[in-house]
Amino acid sequence: MRRTEQKTVPEPGADEIARRVERFCAAARRSGLRVTRQRREIFACLASSVDHPDAETVFAAVRKTLPDISLDTVYRTLRMLCDEALVTEVSSRSETMRFDPNMEPHHHHVCIRCGRIADFTDARLDERSLGQAARPLGSVIAVQVVAKGECRDCAKTVATKSGSSSARPGLPEGRKDRK
Repeated sequence: MRRTEQKTVPEPGADEIARRVERFCAAARRSGLRVTRQRREIFACLASSVDHPDAETVFAAVRKTLPDISLDTVYRTLRMLCDEALVTEVSSRSETMRFDPNMEPHHHHVCIRCGRIADFTDARLDERSLGQAARPLGSVIAVQVVAKGECRDCAKTVATKSGSSSARPGLPEGRKDRK
């Protein structure tokens, strides 16, 4: 069986952040939206993050440069960014909606213990043929896989704890790990 390489998506550098912000500005203008300082700061906050922040995290970060911004403005702007397909919504185990500015083909690993969301790429998963099963339901414009498991940090923590439970987090109480 041939293996393809899986790669974690690296943190965006200054050039990538600038590219994302410029793409946002251009797309907003094409859609007839004003590029306000608030919108630009909110998007720049997302563009510089790999943590898939939620609205409250974005609000706290943007407030450092725009102390008068409201949480409502952040929520409305994030909704607009989703509606304009400039960011995607990603849910974590906490079910708090998180936001991802990386619009390149990629997938997500969600930690079932801490809720951390990490990007990864895998050419096999990017193939449009994976979406063929959904064709009877409508068109498929993207395929995105969400892999759930333990992140490395949580796995290390569990491995070092003595007497840890064999029950998997995220499963109903009493249900044991199955292999």
